[in-house]
Amino acid sequence: MDFAVTLSFDIKMKVMKQVDAGKLKMEHLRWDVEKMKRLLCFIMEENIHLKYKLAAILSRDYSKQQLEQLEKFHSSFIMQDKFNGMIKSHMLELNKLLDKESSLNTNQSIRSATMIEKVCTELNIAEAKAKKLKRDFNIYLLENFKQ
Repeated sequence: MDFAVTLSFDIKMKVMKQVDAGKLKMEHLRWDVEKMKRLLCFIMEENIHLKYKLAAILSRDYSKQQLEQLEKFHSSFIMQDKFNGMIKSHMLELNKLLDKESSLNTNQSIRSATMIEKVCTELNIAEAKAKKLKRDFNIYLLENFKQ
């Protein structure tokens, strides 16, 4: 009888460890998603800042040739906003998916992992595009609007 009680206790402990591991895994996933949200917010804020710079330039005198290039930058900022919005919607989907996962089962884990990988890839692309756009815009401003 003592052996059965000990075995039952061991099984309960193993199950509790698996549940705790699942909770820990979910917690790490949520931390990763929060990091991705902060990065996206930063990218979006940088894009807003660049649009403010563009608006300040457009409130001054500029040539027709400069206007054409500034319009191209404006279009690029809008495209960046759209891409960021798409990523934001994917993050909302991911949050909903993670909220549904009270316990990790294989299908949900695979869907979550796939969605996290997708959002990470999109964020990497968005970050690279944002850095290039910021660099190109700042170089253009330095070369064409010296004060």
